[in-house]
Amino acid sequence: MIAPLARIAALLIAATAVRAAAASGGWTPPTPAFQAGTELHATADHLEGDFTRHHLLLVGNVTLVGDTQEIHAERLSVTLDAESRRIETLDAEGQVRLIYGPYTAVADHVVFDTAAGHARLLGEARIWGEGREMAGATIDLDLHHKTVAITAGRVHLPAHGELPALRVAANTIVADDASGRAELTGAVEVTSGARHLSADHAVVELDPATNSVRQLRADGDLRITDGDRRGRADRGTYDLMKGSLVLEGNADVTEGGSRLLGDRIRVSLTTRQVEVERGTIHYRQE
Repeated sequence: MIAPLARIAALLIAATAVRAAAASGGWTPPTPAFQAGTELHATADHLEGDFTRHHLLLVGNVTLVGDTQEIHAERLSVTLDAESRRIETLDAEGQVRLIYGPYTAVADHVVFDTAAGHARLLGEARIWGEGREMAGATIDLDLHHKTVAITAGRVHLPAHGELPALRVAANTIVADDASGRAELTGAVEVTSGARHLSADHAVVELDPATNSVRQLRADGDLRITDGDRRGRADRGTYDLMKGSLVLEGNADVTEGGSRLLGDRIRVSLTTRQVEVERGTIHYRQE
């Protein structure tokens, strides 16, 4: 059943708006949340409404505007809850742009399921605002548990006070805001200020209050640059709480004209003292 235009308008007026969730620390940026009670205004080349199924379909040059949000797409399908008229599902395709508060999300295809608390952005997906950015081939967000999975992804977290911005990239990124933990797999790159790390796999733990790195563990062709210091090893741990860097397995550190080789090398990030186990030190004063 295709509803007349008046009924389509009634559905839109009663429908939920897309609002920005409250900003917070952690890996995931604020995501759109669905809350009732705001008018929406829609335009499109073609509009259909199935009143019995509480379904709306907009095709061609679609724009859906609320008080603090906009959705632009080539095709938009919306299903409403029969009683509350709140949006249950939203499926947008074709150069999708979602603007909510200070944040913008773009992708080729965006799907929201409010009951499941799930959002998925596919195809050159990107979310940015307030100095934060998340991008990848796909972005999967669990809105209930504040977790995110990104493929071919990158995340940028802004500087906080004197703490530098944090940038991570990997073939896959799986992050959990509750624990502050992110697991990065494949072609891992982590940069914070003058420190840069590359590896096959890494686990990064954040302080949720400041978005600063508490600890970083990495393995697989690990390479580290920290100012004029260079390091390589099979695996390693940056512990910013203890102010130490530990490299294990074929560890190799160079600084200036000196070189350290050993099974295990521990470097203090504050005193610059070095401990080497079963190793060799080549020292040259410059």
